[in-house]
Amino acid sequence: MASHTEECLLRVVVFNVRGMKEAAKREQIIQQMKRHRIDIACLQETNIPNSSVETRKGHTFIFSSSSTTNKEDWGVGFCIKNSFEKYRNNYIQHSSNVATLELSMHGNPLVIATTYIPHDAVLPQQQPKRTAAWEELETILNNITDAKNTIICGDFNASIHHRKE
Repeated sequence: MASHTEECLLRVVVFNVRGMKEAAKREQIIQQMKRHRIDIACLQETNIPNSSVETRKGHTFIFSSSSTTNKEDWGVGFCIKNSFEKYRNNYIQHSSNVATLELSMHGNPLVIATTYIPHDAVLPQQQPKRTAAWEELETILNNITDAKNTIICGDFNASIHHRKE
């Protein structure tokens, strides 16, 4: 029999998958999750052109995308082990940059945000997308009540500069 500690264990991982259009990529995610006993995978750069939900082999994929035409809107998502469905309160497919998943926990609920922030722009015309993604994430986080625990996962494409013009 599992101890109380083992029953409360939640394993979350972050994958920048760089595309999941091929079914084989979904199978690889499921294999990795099974091998490492992962319960929830936060996914970035899914390249799935629309928001959708797909169930396969004991796992549910939740894809979030706000554009069916713009390839630069990469998409985010989750892969959840179906045994965790009983703890899921909801999920929100906000955009290509952010999706949230809320779980019932002992005590306060847990909100997990999967996030993709576009690269630190070299070209000035790319910077507005990056700024907009950060602003969207901030707005979403500000709307989560303090009574909920929050984990923010993702690909932030962080560049730590000593000096930047």
